[in-house]
Amino acid sequence: MKTFELESYGTTHKIQLNLTAYSYGGGLAIMMTDWESGTAEPWNSLTVNLDSVCPKDCAYIDINNNGDEILIWILLNGLAEPTGHYGYSGYYRYPEYHFHPEILQELDPDGYSAYLQGYEKQYGTKAAEMPMEKAACPGTGVPVLTSACTFKEIFQETHEVAGHTARFPVSEIAYSRSDYDGHKWWSTWFPCRKERPAGHLAKEIDSFHNALFEMPEFESLSSMKQLCRSAEATADSSEYNLYSGTEHFHIWLRMVTRSGDYNLYVHYFMK
Repeated sequence: MKTFELESYGTTHKIQLNLTAYSYGGGLAIMMTDWESGTAEPWNSLTVNLDSVCPKDCAYIDINNNGDEILIWILLNGLAEPTGHYGYSGYYRYPEYHFHPEILQELDPDGYSAYLQGYEKQYGTKAAEMPMEKAACPGTGVPVLTSACTFKEIFQETHEVAGHTARFPVSEIAYSRSDYDGHKWWSTWFPCRKERPAGHLAKEIDSFHNALFEMPEFESLSSMKQLCRSAEATADSSEYNLYSGTEHFHIWLRMVTRSGDYNLYVHYFMK
């Protein structure tokens, strides 16, 4: 039996995840069982069932009852990744996450098999090919962050940028530098080319920047430090990397956890 440690009010709980399907809609349901006392005790539901149907292996995360910190817990344990879509119920907005099928199979083979059979029976055997856009909801999607860089080649060709001693990749358009003052984030922008990016590209950068700071992982410096536990480590124990992307940009996030310094640099490179 695989369990995951979850800190809550000073106690470390051993959480087992059990899979089933919601009776209404047939979506993925993940229940949390606590083994901290040595016996199984119901803890909470990791997911929530809404009117809109999620694609296969996707579910809305119940941040209403688990808090936003559960999203960091999911990432730290490698369970799932955000899709950038949301579901809505009342005043709450629930993020959709895509769970790794191999992880679901490992966690609860019988429960996952029953879920798949029911899902395919209800939506057809091609349900796995359902485009993510069908689950889209109004609002800005959250960026998908990863600790693996897939665009290392862009750092090989560099040039000088006025006002800087370091050399920059030729594909870099701009970067932002942000620091947290204890209450909010403050950002300053630095262009890496003489010409300004076209209007639609500037809008794309702004949209990513705004969506990034709407994520609970960047609610504060403390939450960002927790995210660093699942990021790419560097030779400096106070610096970490994450990577992302949009339609036209590769994006590198350099996170700095030491005090008295700027905390986040976000670099935008043309694809």
